[in-house]
Amino acid sequence: MEISRDTTYSLQLRLDMELKIQEFFRLALEDRMAEAIAYSRENLAPYYEDHIEEMKEVMSILAFLPDKDFSLCQKWLGDGRWTFLSQLFSEALLEHYGIPKEAPLCAVLKCGIVGMKTPDCGGEDENESCPTCHNGLRVVVDQMPMAHHPVSQIVCRVTHRVMDEDNFPYALPNGRVYSTEVCEFA
Repeated sequence: MEISRDTTYSLQLRLDMELKIQEFFRLALEDRMAEAIAYSRENLAPYYEDHIEEMKEVMSILAFLPDKDFSLCQKWLGDGRWTFLSQLFSEALLEHYGIPKEAPLCAVLKCGIVGMKTPDCGGEDENESCPTCHNGLRVVVDQMPMAHHPVSQIVCRVTHRVMDEDNFPYALPNGRVYSTEVCEFA
């Protein structure tokens, strides 16, 4: 998987901007307002044109800083800010080194599940030989779309054998379909 240089560069720029904003907040919270303003002129001014709304909010924090319960202060100074910075750093790190966000094994597993999942998956009748009916995969299977099978096979729920011209399917009045082998046995 090749990652675009522009995407990586823009993510690194975003991380750089967010870290500079955080440094601005640190200076402001330490009540070093003159230094915070000087820092913003030097380091945040280049971002003003492209991120005008964010920069307006950041600079308005200086006016509302004593009132930390103000919603704008909560947005920029709350615990969610650290979670956001952590996620942004992780994304930038993964993109910089070309590491996929999802493990290749998970991607392959999901491709296989999509190929096997049918409208009957997840119902009350679980087939023990069907991997998509396995309880351990239920969380993953429920998130995946169903496969489109233009040519499909009908499998008997009792014998787990494919029903074909030698083993015809029989539909019972209750809506269930069983193979000839099962109907002859019963």
